[in-house]
Amino acid sequence: MSDELWRQILLLCGEGVVIVAALLLMFHLRALFGLVPVYIAVATIYQLANLTASSVYIQIRPDLVLSPGSVVIFPAVLVVVLLLYIREDAEEARKLIYGLLAGDLVAALLGLLIAQHFHSSLFVNPQAVPMGVFLQQPRILIVGTLALFADTVLIILVYESLSRTVFRSMFVQISASLVIVLLFDTVLFVTGTFVETPSYVPILVSDAIGKAAAGVFYAVPVTLYVRHFEPAARSAATIRLSLVDLFERLTYRQRYEALRVELTRDWLTGVYNRAFFDDTSELLAAGSRRSGRPFAILMIDVDDFKQINDTFGHRTGDRVLQSVAASIRANCRPSDLVCRYGGEEFTVLLPDANLADGISIAGRLGPAVTSALANDDERWVARPVTVTVGIACFPADASTVEEVLQIADRRMYEGKQLGRNRIVPERPVTAPTAQREIDQIHGDATQPKPHH
Repeated sequence: MSDELWRQILLLCGEGVVIVAALLLMFHLRALFGLVPVYIAVATIYQLANLTASSVYIQIRPDLVLSPGSVVIFPAVLVVVLLLYIREDAEEARKLIYGLLAGDLVAALLGLLIAQHFHSSLFVNPQAVPMGVFLQQPRILIVGTLALFADTVLIILVYESLSRTVFRSMFVQISASLVIVLLFDTVLFVTGTFVETPSYVPILVSDAIGKAAAGVFYAVPVTLYVRHFEPAARSAATIRLSLVDLFERLTYRQRYEALRVELTRDWLTGVYNRAFFDDTSELLAAGSRRSGRPFAILMIDVDDFKQINDTFGHRTGDRVLQSVAASIRANCRPSDLVCRYGGEEFTVLLPDANLADGISIAGRLGPAVTSALANDDERWVARPVTVTVGIACFPADASTVEEVLQIADRRMYEGKQLGRNRIVPERPVTAPTAQREIDQIHGDATQPKPHH
């Protein structure tokens, strides 16, 4: 690359940094000044994007020409729409979208009227500004307005869809949402505007490459901002729901669902609580009956927890439970659901897992818990904290969630009787065999031992 090309690329990156820094700063100060400055700034840069996209281009390669308006300024508009939705709600995002549409149409109408001055004998133009700056072709205006509306609605729908998939990373969700919608915008706008021209394909390819890069570029500072500089989500009292809101009809309401999930969290450990376990296990069972895909339940008990409380105090006991919960969560799959069942007992729901899968996952938990506690506090080196795990599988072990949970609980109890710090069962067994083995063990425990 030539020095001049590098300079132009750095200029494009610098423009992006200035835009995203300014918008994030104004967004961060919304508690002091409200969101009106953000709306005004976005409307201004959107009009600047339109002007720049029609007049300023950089030739990166012979077949690759980029406009700062398309690949730097316009993506920032979608960034703010998405940020509003993530940190505020659908109503605020809707206000910005409708404001942008209204501003676009008003600017086009005013531009048309201003252009009429150019035909007057009284008109003075000392800077020789071309009349075309104020005029938008009807076709471009229509396509652009439709694309703007589609983009701003689609960015929310795509983000909602991705947030409910295996993509748990916020960076992946934000960057993928921006890239998908910006590519959609490229196809819609460029096709609607230039499809019959010889330069259609080069413009399409250039715009797609530039906007895809912009989507990833902007996702980095936005993700960092949301994770490290945004306050916690607002309480339920401040979330406004509107039945007539377009987004209430079209979206999953991620923030509402996030709030609902928070109400099912255990206050001490941060994992899900028993109410969540009860509801979700029944949903998993219903899904398993339809699909035939099994799920497993782990019943986990912290060994000798009463002695920890009695010896070191309840505050230390609370910290132990917090460390145990964090360790279990860190060593399960992303799809697994860790719950505090009560006291020192935890359960883990393992979707799409059979008994062998449950044994494999449980095998990681015991050593991980012991190691994590020992690293946290030296007292747990001399006195290791261990867990006992009982495992059962739906529908292999039983046909109802209650029965599966009882089997997991009985197997956990069996592990306690056998000396703690172990997994039961240690091998896959059929439901009748498992029940006979458990009954036999408990029956033997009540019988007098033979003398040798």
